[in-house]
Amino acid sequence: MRRSKQTKYVTLDSEIWEYKNNYYIMQMCQQGKVLHPKIGSNQMPGEYTCVSTKTPTDTEAGQLGKATLKALDDFDVQVHPYEVVDIPERNKIIASWFCARGMGSLIKNVRVVQVIQIIEAGMIKVRPLDGRDKNNWNCPIEEEAIEIKYSEANIDQLLGEAIKAAFAVTPYSPERKDPI
Repeated sequence: MRRSKQTKYVTLDSEIWEYKNNYYIMQMCQQGKVLHPKIGSNQMPGEYTCVSTKTPTDTEAGQLGKATLKALDDFDVQVHPYEVVDIPERNKIIASWFCARGMGSLIKNVRVVQVIQIIEAGMIKVRPLDGRDKNNWNCPIEEEAIEIKYSEANIDQLLGEAIKAAFAVTPYSPERKDPI
């Protein structure tokens, strides 16, 4: 059950991080340990709560899609384990999920694909992120985005294939140090 009964959810978000030959499917929630009534029914930006699933990069597409759908279904069922304004603590916790030396090392050696379920449109959008290759920030590569109707009978398989296709065009950071 989602944390907020008053929020009008517009999207359900997840990200898949590829690091050291594994996919880490991130479960997310709305920002804020306490959702204040003054926000009303507006959905707050997403924040990481935990790694929902860790799976090898050679996992079959159907299994990858199913695990990602679970992370989307679990959007905002738990709060993030850090204060959003405490960036050093946030980075320390996230890096620990990957057993990385730190967030700087992790960011240089990870590739990220964003998965957004757009509720009213009945679709899922899979977007590769730039990895600071073309820009100095981790932005979506919109021209490579893949859209899937949520009503498709084989949604697990289609979503997994879209994620793998997105990773095929997702660049690593030009500062990558750890090619494992």
